[in-house]
Amino acid sequence: MKSESESPMSLQVPSDTEQKSQPLPENADDKQPKFTPEEIENSNRIFKSATPKYTFDWYVKWVASILLLMAMAIRAAQYDPFLDLCLSLTGMIGWIYVSLVWKDRAMIMLNGVATFILAMGLLNHLAG
Repeated sequence: MKSESESPMSLQVPSDTEQKSQPLPENADDKQPKFTPEEIENSNRIFKSATPKYTFDWYVKWVASILLLMAMAIRAAQYDPFLDLCLSLTGMIGWIYVSLVWKDRAMIMLNGVATFILAMGLLNHLAG
């Protein structure tokens, strides 16, 4: 049985605003403060990306995403279904590559099915 001092209303939450150590001086080249490995590991405010940066798959991911956004804009404007299908299919092929490199089965399944659907739509459009 919990005592009154352990009730949710009386628990003290440690403040994350205390500075444990000062960030290292800023580098003039990148304008981002440097943090110690301990600060990076223990902080819930420093963004830590789970995906690698500036690798080939990183570029493919961004190009494929931009192509898909362009295809969605074309689809929303009802401009050119053929261009929409081509951009969508190209973006999906890019995401299949990324998901295979990352070995992410959910992304492989989603993008594989989407690529198949878009390819069927493109073939249907070309067949008239």
